[in-house]
Amino acid sequence: SSASPLSSIIPLHPFAVAGYLGLIGNALALLPVGSTTDGARLSAAWLDRKFAFVFNSFVGLGSIAWGLFHFDKGGEFLLSYLAFVLVFQTGAAEPSIPQNDVDSTTVQRQIIGFLVLFALLPF
Repeated sequence: SSASPLSSIIPLHPFAVAGYLGLIGNALALLPVGSTTDGARLSAAWLDRKFAFVFNSFVGLGSIAWGLFHFDKGGEFLLSYLAFVLVFQTGAAEPSIPQNDVDSTTVQRQIIGFLVLFALLPF
């Protein structure tokens, strides 16, 4: 009988595991949920603040729905991250630099934001 490819153990160097966990952590930080995550700040800079709130809400609700329907395929990890964001990373953040909400972003910055958004999608 042949073993399932999912049940076989692949020996990895600890740096590879640390790198993978770092990629997962950065990808989660770029999710536009909450108000103080990197993704929420990126969407607030890329979009208008009003539209960013709507966009972040849709992403948050979509992530909750995905986590509930795919609970056995990593959804519990996503739901626990969203619970962490809702408890610890909501509310107004102290701006460390002055923010300009009057001027719109340039086309170059909007394209970069769009590319960063596509970096989150699995291919």
